[in-house]
Amino acid sequence: MSASSDAHARQGQNPASSTPIIPHTICLVKPTSRSPAHGTLGIDPFVLGTAFSALSSIAYSCSNVCLRWLAHLDPFLVSCVKAVPTMLVATTLLGAGVVSGRIRWPRMRVFAALAGVGVFAQLGGNGAFQWSLGQVGLAITVPLCSGTMIIAATVLGRVWLGEGVTPRSAAALALLIAAITVLSIGAERSPKLAELTTATAPVGLAIAAVCLAGVAYAVLNVLIRRLVTGSTQMPVVLATVSSVGVISLGLTGIARTGWTAIDQTALSDLGVMFVAGTFNAVGFFTLTKALQLVSIVQVNAVGASQSALAALAGVALFGENLTASLGLGVFLTMIGLALVDRGRRLHPPPEDEPPQTVEDDTVAVVPPVQFPAAAPLPREPTTR
Repeated sequence: MSASSDAHARQGQNPASSTPIIPHTICLVKPTSRSPAHGTLGIDPFVLGTAFSALSSIAYSCSNVCLRWLAHLDPFLVSCVKAVPTMLVATTLLGAGVVSGRIRWPRMRVFAALAGVGVFAQLGGNGAFQWSLGQVGLAITVPLCSGTMIIAATVLGRVWLGEGVTPRSAAALALLIAAITVLSIGAERSPKLAELTTATAPVGLAIAAVCLAGVAYAVLNVLIRRLVTGSTQMPVVLATVSSVGVISLGLTGIARTGWTAIDQTALSDLGVMFVAGTFNAVGFFTLTKALQLVSIVQVNAVGASQSALAALAGVALFGENLTASLGLGVFLTMIGLALVDRGRRLHPPPEDEPPQTVEDDTVAVVPPVQFPAAAPLPREPTTR
């Protein structure tokens, strides 16, 4: 029995009615965003989560522009250096938390899950995404990745997190599938029209790599959401994912190109990598905070702006052609992402709504219940 339960038990009877008070019963409840649990400075968690999502979208867009400049370099080495700023900040926060005693270490299986998904997200996500930028360009890669990510995240959120898929979300998924189809058709001519000298692989393989990156990001986002809304603290998550990324991407890049390619990398390119990594760190931290406050479909819906920003940057900065298929695909992607329903909220329901029992790591304590004129219980109540 918890300390709070013992305190209530020691209080014994209600002085007015001599009614026994049943100790706290612990149950698992589905949170909603109306709870102040994750609020900051009195701001509505939904508003705050949406703001973090928007900041994350802008930061990732700036990072993507930098990465497009680096499309001529090995994608795994670029992704490795890009992950360094995130790792430095995350490990610093983790070390400070350990010294102050605020960090609660999760179970070993949580570390194993984070490490495994982190490697998949870094190699299959960041590595594949960076490689695709040099094959089909920025304007197509980002919408394709975003559409695939929201579809995979919605399915995983429904199966793993129990987040419902409304008719509105189903219509949004249909639009995203249509957008992916249109973009895939348009991608066939895009490298030639944009005169991408780095395009050396079949377009179909590049599209498959983009879709793989979207799925990898979706798996990572769902896992992060499940952990940070439970008992696992954010510095642990960020430090683990970024550290395995630097290690796995660095070893893969060295195995592909050797040390010679690293020595020959221009200092200006290294500077752009760190700038991209800085924007990526801001995007990763704000994304993780957003996933702690609002549902995963809402986070991805706000990310619809990345598609428009990527298309504009690709055309204006890198000479990528704004074809009819690209324009239609980006438009359908933006509408689809914006149409996705926000889904269930993340914090305990209000008093007028009964709690919903779910299988989750988040534990809420139900206040003690008084039963007037009830006889004393012969034994402690059974907690399920």
